[in-house]
Amino acid sequence: MSEPRQPVWVRYQKTPEHVSQKLLIAARKAVATEPGTVPEVWPLYTSSAADAIAAEHAVVGIWGTHQQGDPRPVHTEKTEENPWPPNFGGACRKLFEEQFSGDPTVKSPLDTMAEDTISKRLAVLSRTDEVAVAVSHITSLVRLMRSTGTHIAFDYTDLFWALRNWNNPDKRTATLYRWSRSYFYAPQKKKTTTAARAGGK
Repeated sequence: MSEPRQPVWVRYQKTPEHVSQKLLIAARKAVATEPGTVPEVWPLYTSSAADAIAAEHAVVGIWGTHQQGDPRPVHTEKTEENPWPPNFGGACRKLFEEQFSGDPTVKSPLDTMAEDTISKRLAVLSRTDEVAVAVSHITSLVRLMRSTGTHIAFDYTDLFWALRNWNNPDKRTATLYRWSRSYFYAPQKKKTTTAARAGGK
């Protein structure tokens, strides 16, 4: 029995450059189109279930938008060495830090009382129960990530499951809780002391 095909955001990292670029071109055609209406995107689907195709179509488009112009993969794979890759909320936290990198008084969204534009967009996202509206907000934030010129990556498979389950209130709430924790309470970066850099204790 053959193994199920991997989603395009995973396959992209494992294919020759000339093939991966064709995948990316096809993926970008999923932006602002309906699932199943773009023949070039059909080979990118990995499931036959209607809700899975709709979610995958959306994520393919978001990923294609994000990956365009970035030489490094924007999907972070879950592995044994990296069991907790950044989720969408964690990526938004990195976007926030990029936006406020020149302001020493702002270290986290808690310092802005969530009144900054990124936090407000996430708040609007959290209040929608419509998948299409959620996709629109997520895409706009991903475009901001790309515009920073800084490599920001996250787990696109996690995003797929989030959108596939968006119509389930309990699962949507659980997803938003995880994302908000990653956004507001990002783990502190460890500081390297002079002694440690010198090999001391």
